[in-house]
Amino acid sequence: ETCKYGPDKEIPKDEMLHSSYWESIGFEDPCQGADIDVFGQCPFFCSASEHEIAGSSLIVDETQRSYCVLKLWHPHVTTLSDADLTGGTIANGHAFSCVHPSMAYHFVLALDDSGSMWGQPWEDLVNSVNAFMKSRQDASPRDRFSIILHNHEARLVADYQLVTAYDASVLVFGSGGNSFSLALREVEQSISKHLKKEEQPVLLFMSDGIWFDGEVEMKALTDKFRVQHRFTCYTIGFGSENFAKLKELARIAGGHYVECAEGIELKNTFVEIAANYPPSISVSATK
Repeated sequence: ETCKYGPDKEIPKDEMLHSSYWESIGFEDPCQGADIDVFGQCPFFCSASEHEIAGSSLIVDETQRSYCVLKLWHPHVTTLSDADLTGGTIANGHAFSCVHPSMAYHFVLALDDSGSMWGQPWEDLVNSVNAFMKSRQDASPRDRFSIILHNHEARLVADYQLVTAYDASVLVFGSGGNSFSLALREVEQSISKHLKKEEQPVLLFMSDGIWFDGEVEMKALTDKFRVQHRFTCYTIGFGSENFAKLKELARIAGGHYVECAEGIELKNTFVEIAANYPPSISVSATK
């Protein structure tokens, strides 16, 4: 694989697996057992201050290093579930077993309240949001949330509030058509207003219907926030429509698409997403 990293980050470097090298030159691998396993592991390590040698802010204590638990050249990961971990730290697309308390999240919930959501679907959505907020209140009361209700308009009904201040009365049904573009523009404004180094923005974009726009706005969101601010996106289809658009929006964001046919599935999805974000700090990774 060809990679770019320091020194001389502008110069691509070709990398070869240890096993491939010995195979390519026709010699038996002199290494055995655990050594071979190490050569197949990702070489990035956590650079949190807890791993530094006492009195130095630059030198990492080799005995205290926490390496990425994934294989060499693994896909970029954004949540613990991506790495099959129940605890740890996600940083710059890598997964570490160490935990550094103090991370918080800004959850932005963009929720469809168009005409087709009237009645039981809306009740199911409100129950799902309530369960999500209860989960985050228990896990990390420092988290913030914003709620955007979208039909043919987009309404910011809760702006960067502590999860402990959540009140379901803000979820007032609106009815009408739909516009994913307007909703995502409101999402971008909400995240931009409240960017903080210690908070990761996480978007839950939910709809029960088919629509024809949003790609441009989702790409702009991703380009603006994913790398520097670890932006993560979930698109959630609720009901039985063709949700090709939501799948495409998730693909553009490098995020996750989930389809829920029934109310109980929707509630479980919201709770599962909430559980993906333990209160731990994302730190830089160094190769």
